[in-house]
Amino acid sequence: MKRFILLIIMILSMIPLLGWKFEHDIYLSNEYLRNSAQNQGEIYLEYYPSIQEVIYKSGNISLDSNLELMTRGEAGIIEKNVESDFELDAYRFWLRSYAEQSEFRIGLQKINFGPARYLRSLQWFDKIDPLDPRQQTEGVWSMLMRYYGLDNSNYWFWAIYNESKLKGMELVETCNETLEMGGRIQISVLGGDLGFSYHNRGVKNQAFNERETELFEESQERRFGFDSSWDIGIGLWQETSISIYDGVDDLPLYAEFYTLGTDYTFDIGNGLHLLAEHQYIRTEDKLMEVAEEERTISLLTADYPIGLYDSIMGLVSYDQEQENIYYYISYNRVYDYHSLYFNLSYKPQGVQDTTSQEKASEFALQILLQLNY
Repeated sequence: MKRFILLIIMILSMIPLLGWKFEHDIYLSNEYLRNSAQNQGEIYLEYYPSIQEVIYKSGNISLDSNLELMTRGEAGIIEKNVESDFELDAYRFWLRSYAEQSEFRIGLQKINFGPARYLRSLQWFDKIDPLDPRQQTEGVWSMLMRYYGLDNSNYWFWAIYNESKLKGMELVETCNETLEMGGRIQISVLGGDLGFSYHNRGVKNQAFNERETELFEESQERRFGFDSSWDIGIGLWQETSISIYDGVDDLPLYAEFYTLGTDYTFDIGNGLHLLAEHQYIRTEDKLMEVAEEERTISLLTADYPIGLYDSIMGLVSYDQEQENIYYYISYNRVYDYHSLYFNLSYKPQGVQDTTSQEKASEFALQILLQLNY
């Protein structure tokens, strides 16, 4: 670790001499959490330095690179005990070749798609929290090719090198050091967009015997996605994801995610924007028959620009199975190079607490300062 830090310091010190583009993203966050089990306060300082460089350019063909690090320090008081931690890791690291209608990128990068904003059925490879202003997520080591047609169509192909980590909404880990492959086609139809996606990966199938406490056998997951969106005065979109697990013990054969969404901006004051999404999740052994497990979530948001720099947003969601309502409100003030957020959320009693078997209420307050330069 010490050698790695020294290498990074040497690279950063050479940036002014090499003429590279150097950007900084800094986040300072103070969070307070209160529930029936415990009260805790934490302070986070996150720093994301990034280096960008155009390596080669000739006509319409360019070659560039990007290196972005994540440095994160945190300190918190949990039940009168002070705890702290520090982390340094690569956040993005890729090499890209692109032309007017095509792009090839390889390295540690983010891959996401789909029109849904909050209840994303096509959240296959990222864990972005839609309520987090930072929109940070771990990348995947992958190769991504994209071609953009003149008719607004686009074609994707990707291959992902997996390190046995859960990505997105995966139910079971991918086999370690294997390649996942998939692709996507998006076309324009009747003034809207239609997307078809496919992904295949080998997954761990866990079995037990007397000699070995843990034995993994390789099985398969085939994942199909379909999405569409239209703007017909109001915005309309849908996302569908169906996973088929072949030979995975203790998992149903099918896992299905369905999302419907709509939004509209009313001519009230500076413009009141309303957005609603509804997601239905089910697992089953036979497609479109009796579900083994079901979950239904409905969500409504409203955001309003108070002025040139200020805006406010409110959200309420309802989980039918847990009979739980979640409330969230955010106020933010944005300048050219820095932003300030006040986020308040409340989860009433009725949801299972991950730290105990008791159902507890939860109150959270976050103050976030974001600097970009």
